[in-house]
Amino acid sequence: MRTEEINIHNMVDSFTAEMLKGLESNTSSLRHDTTYIEADNKFKVDLPVLAIDAGGTNFRQLWLKVSSSGKLEITNIINNKMPGLEGEISKEESLTQ
Repeated sequence: MRTEEINIHNMVDSFTAEMLKGLESNTSSLRHDTTYIEADNKFKVDLPVLAIDAGGTNFRQLWLKVSSSGKLEITNIINNKMPGLEGEISKEESLTQ
């Protein structure tokens, strides 16, 4: 694909349309996974859960717990570079990073 052959406006429109279809739970060419918590959900209280954020350059992990009073307790925050960021790695290498 050569840049002079790309109509960026059409590409953005097409991508946006597919993104909106997926967000509306319709069939889309883009995979959508819900990654938010609705405000009216009941949380399990006093139960530590592992939270993971696998972003573009960072891989973050932490434990969090919601107390019965609604206070959020965050512990054991670990922030690492995303495995494979500097090049392709094997499954075995990813387990040691």
